[in-house]
Amino acid sequence: MLAGMMISTASLVLMMSQLISSQAVFSSTEQMGKILKLEKQLVEEMTRHSEELEMALNSIEEYVSQVTEVYSSSCPEGECTEEMTRERIIGNPIYNYQLLKRITVYWDNVEQAIGKVDKKGTLTRMKKLKSRHGKLPTEDDLKSAAKAMNKLQDVYSLAPEQLVTGIIGEVSTGAKLSLADTYYLARMAAVNNNPEVATGLVEQAIVQATINTNATHGTPQLQNMRQMLAQQKKKVAPATGQDKYPLGLIPPKTNDPAQMTTEQDIKNFKALCRGQDILPAHYRKHLNCFYSTRNDPYFTIHPVAVEVMHKEPHEVLVFHHILSDKESDAVKDLTNKIMKQSAIGQDKTVSDLRLSENAWIEDGKYPLVDKISQRTNWITGLQTSKKYDQHGEGKKEEYEYLQLARYGIGGYYDVHQDPLFVYKDPNFIAKSIEATGPSSYNTGDRMSTLMFYLSDVTKGGYTAFPRLGVFSPPVKGSALFWHNIKRSGWSDMAMLHGGCPVLLGSKVVANKWVREVANIFHRKCI
Repeated sequence: MLAGMMISTASLVLMMSQLISSQAVFSSTEQMGKILKLEKQLVEEMTRHSEELEMALNSIEEYVSQVTEVYSSSCPEGECTEEMTRERIIGNPIYNYQLLKRITVYWDNVEQAIGKVDKKGTLTRMKKLKSRHGKLPTEDDLKSAAKAMNKLQDVYSLAPEQLVTGIIGEVSTGAKLSLADTYYLARMAAVNNNPEVATGLVEQAIVQATINTNATHGTPQLQNMRQMLAQQKKKVAPATGQDKYPLGLIPPKTNDPAQMTTEQDIKNFKALCRGQDILPAHYRKHLNCFYSTRNDPYFTIHPVAVEVMHKEPHEVLVFHHILSDKESDAVKDLTNKIMKQSAIGQDKTVSDLRLSENAWIEDGKYPLVDKISQRTNWITGLQTSKKYDQHGEGKKEEYEYLQLARYGIGGYYDVHQDPLFVYKDPNFIAKSIEATGPSSYNTGDRMSTLMFYLSDVTKGGYTAFPRLGVFSPPVKGSALFWHNIKRSGWSDMAMLHGGCPVLLGSKVVANKWVREVANIFHRKCI
């Protein structure tokens, strides 16, 4: 029983015992009246305590019921294994959002209810469990999860009426959105200036509210929803008719990052993320697949399976079966202890451009990573690691470490260029950053990119090139390769690309960026 309650109730009982021992109470009308009054106070105290106990139990039962429903829906065959939990619960955007909501909103209600009836016992033990866990999600995390849900709906054109029932990308997941969830997501979409998504969600919230037996057409919440719907409909851009996806459109050079990509780039990107084929048929018919030794003896006996996604001068290749499942899993496991929220650019600032975690693996630290770096040299015909510099004179910043990136639900990397200096020209050669002054030396920019897929993805997570009209689904063990800078030394602005949001599951990739100076004799200028 609550310590504070115990003090209050015990005091009343002590008063009663003192009254009884002072005289023959039954013979005193006055004392009997006082005892009757005291008993009434005791009953009121116990009633209040009972109500608080009931409230605490209701809060606990509601919380437990929600969690039990998640597991029973996700694993109807019985106990959820770790793999099932990762794939069916952690890999589901609705469950992710609801988990954050339970921890950031409902858990406070549970703690407050328990705090009224149990000052030292259960509450103390639960706080110890939370402290052992470390950092817990905050309201900002909940808002980020809601924003990610909005982005998924926007990019993949998810129908609100299907989303609330747990159908995501034509997959029935068993996860469902409550009225409160749907309305909250609608409000977040409105706050983030996404009226199309906000309109669809608030319309569905109104449907959910009207079919609720406890709701009527005149409730303040319904009135607020209808008012919001009217406001958001006014902001929705009118339909432009048949969708068109012109390719190769490059905006004029600008110093404004917002102007470096166009609305058409974004439109093409979303279409590619949805798996739409926007590449003209007359171009696609010339694409092919073949086996290649990559001009290296290592691949003579077991040649590389090469798929041409786009031909030169903007070549994009997929190398299949480059890593075994065992190698992919081993590299992926290296990330678990060192992952951190991804940052972009030279100053490594956290940005809305990207939602993922990353880690850098130094050359020479893990034999497997060195083995992959050596294989990268063979596949690309380029120098990608200081350890394997053929001339024995490579400098640290002429090479980049292997970067691992993990994208959870809604994880993405918006359209961008890989070079650190977007508008690269032949007269500019990037210099070292760590080594400055007299010790400074030329490094060159990110001439080429090789990206390994370390996991399969249930839905989404493509790499898309909106100006070329091609996309590559993530296939475990394969690698995607392209050049960011032309042989002439100019940036290839057609190589704009992005990582599509993960709709279901998770994506892990390893990036190897190849610098110019280390490859002046391996990819010659023309």
